Amino acid sequence: MTFGIRALVCFILVVRTIKSRAISSRLDLAGVRLNSIPPPQSVLDRVRQLPPPPPQPPPIPLVRGPTLATRMTTVEEKLDALAAQMKSMLQLMETFNRWHPDIDNFTTALSKDLKELTLRVEALEATPNNAPP
Repeated sequence: MTFGIRALVCFILVVRTIKSRAISSRLDLAGVRLNSIPPPQSVLDRVRQLPPPPPQPPPIPLVRGPTLATRMTTVEEKLDALAAQMKSMLQLMETFNRWHPDIDNFTTALSKDLKELTLRVEALEATPNNAPP
């Protein structure tokens, strides 16, 4: 079967060759020379004949954000501000720590003084009033 297909393909090729020779001889008889037909233009020639592309719009200026150095400076400033806040908070806590025992001592002494005064007032109220009205 392959032999039959090969034979058929060869036959078709032979017939095409004969037809193309017949056509070229007819064209030669009609006064048309095959060599007088200009060859097709190449793709490069066609591209060269195209009009030039329109001019490109001006580039959009790039808006750059802050540089790395600027961002690092900003971060360092923020860290310095946070360090100052932490230092002031630590000083406040130290003040509270120093103040707290003093207040405790003061409130303890005040509480004792109030108890003494309360006892004296109760003692005075308990004694009969000998003073004339």
